[in-house]
Amino acid sequence: MLSKKWLIQTLCVGFLASFALFFSACDGDKYAALNESAPEIVAMDLEGKSVFLRDFSGQAVAIVFYKNGCEACVGVIPALDNYAKSANLSSIAINMANSKEEIMEFLEETPLPNTRVLRDSLGASAKRFIINMTPTIVLLDKEHKIRAKIIGVTDFGKV
Repeated sequence: MLSKKWLIQTLCVGFLASFALFFSACDGDKYAALNESAPEIVAMDLEGKSVFLRDFSGQAVAIVFYKNGCEACVGVIPALDNYAKSANLSSIAINMANSKEEIMEFLEETPLPNTRVLRDSLGASAKRFIINMTPTIVLLDKEHKIRAKIIGVTDFGKV
């Protein structure tokens, strides 16, 4: 007869092995590195449709990762929106923390006509681009190679 202790240990080891196997599958993800191809974004627009970096094929892209309530974000996102128009640049704002309703409220107060606003509710894009602070702006060239990663407020006239 099997002991209760042995059974519990076996179940724990099985659980830990399954847990490790599940998360090791994520190791195939590509992560952001300067001067290398950008990883794919994993985000949805506010209508719930998946949006991919390949949707912006052949276009230089600026991606800003932000959260509502971040004062620096509130200043950077509209500035990036204006800069994108004048620089012929596609602009993507990826919200990392807020609900669709909260994002819609932000957009009512701060219209962004030149920026595609997305949600990364699972944090997958933020993880792939190694985002630890907001706002963080990632600049991609037309081949989607990462050319710069800017943390915090910036003057787009000098980018």
